Amino acid sequence: MAGILSLKPEDEKSLHPEALQWFNAWRAEIQFEVPLEELSNDDLSTFLSDDEKCEFIRYKDEITRALVTCINMDEASHDLVTSLSLTKFQVNSLLPMRRIRSLLKDVHRRKVAKAKQEQRERDEEERQQVAKAREEKMRREEEAEA
Repeated sequence: MAGILSLKPEDEKSLHPEALQWFNAWRAEIQFEVPLEELSNDDLSTFLSDDEKCEFIRYKDEITRALVTCINMDEASHDLVTSLSLTKFQVNSLLPMRRIRSLLKDVHRRKVAKAKQEQRERDEEERQQVAKAREEKMRREEEAEA
């Protein structure tokens, strides 16, 4: 997988359409809750604990392994083997997708909280600078009057 929950174009082409549709549906569901375009791999490194990073990688690998089982399947084939492979893919990737969704929600929540905290700190610093400038101006005015 390239990026956060995105597939390379060549992988999309080689995946069975039902598997791709299922994967994209999960990605859209996660995207509905977490703006994936706002998250980067750096955010994952910054806002996940070491244990969470390992868990994210493990689940992403599980999804990748499940996707690999659906590569180069005959689209026209609706035999039992294809059906079982698609069902196995869905079952094997369900828990990892849910857990990745949870981790990505945590990353986004933490990123937003940090941004808000940084904004509060900037606002407070600006208020202090304005107050200091006023005090300095008043001091100069008082000195000029004296």
